[in-house]
Amino acid sequence: RAYCFECVHCPLIAFFPPQRTSMSQDNERINLILSLFRQHHPFLNKATDEIEKSQLHICLSKVNADAFSESVFNDLCAEALPGTPLEDSTPIPLDSFLTGLFASSTAKALPQLPRQLSRTVSEVDEGGDVFRVRNVAGDLILALTAKQARGLAVEAFRQQVKTAARKEDCEIHLLVGSESVQDGSMLDSFAPENSDDVVEIMMLARPLPQLDPDLPKEQQLDVLSRMIACSHPPSQLDGVRELRQILSRERDPPIDQVLDAGFLPLVLPLGSSGNAALQFEVLWALTNIASGTTEQTRALADAGAIPVFVDAL
Repeated sequence: RAYCFECVHCPLIAFFPPQRTSMSQDNERINLILSLFRQHHPFLNKATDEIEKSQLHICLSKVNADAFSESVFNDLCAEALPGTPLEDSTPIPLDSFLTGLFASSTAKALPQLPRQLSRTVSEVDEGGDVFRVRNVAGDLILALTAKQARGLAVEAFRQQVKTAARKEDCEIHLLVGSESVQDGSMLDSFAPENSDDVVEIMMLARPLPQLDPDLPKEQQLDVLSRMIACSHPPSQLDGVRELRQILSRERDPPIDQVLDAGFLPLVLPLGSSGNAALQFEVLWALTNIASGTTEQTRALADAGAIPVFVDAL
């Protein structure tokens, strides 16, 4: 299945300048892009920073399909790998590709976010704002003063952003530079040291993963894993409930497929969550796995499930 950060989580958008910049600025952007790819892109070889040619083209097409026509893209790949026959599966070194891209005219045709990642903003005086959230087009979504941000949990802040952006049906990702703003922390921890500075936060809205009603659920384990991993509590609960129902099948429950798909690291932490309904579904799903073969039960124990069961007693 081909996708690029679920089609909207592409960091390239924020880093293309309106005109040719200095080599040091280009290097800074390249390093930031590489950092985001390593964090979020499922097809990047993190050991070599290489990505298959076909996957890279999909990613860039999401940024601007017209700017990255097949001929332009192939020329950039050929420059990154001179003298190498190019196939769809050819690994492309991302740093070499980006270096050639920033030096090309193609970069000028792409969307830009001037000052998007700058912590010091000199656009206008907006009444002592400390945090400003913008979408990928650079539009201001939400601004908070120090007083408004004080004591505000990231979870509550994310909900404010979602409401302000009218993206209730999306999962909201927030980035300060290349750093993801994670739940479980306070917004104050991202506050600038200088009171005159402003923290610019980029909002990425990702459509919530949904099961295809026309396909068997056991064929959509990848969708379930994204539902469980997302930061949207209702979708997370639905994903765990669907997983539990699959594992509750009387005949041949797909326990091995679930284990092989890497669900345990996603599900186990949720067994200790403060959400009673979610914890119930998680423990039920884990119990179904434990009722399988000796090897399946051992895999569950090796993953650290025993403390989760003990804590639930």
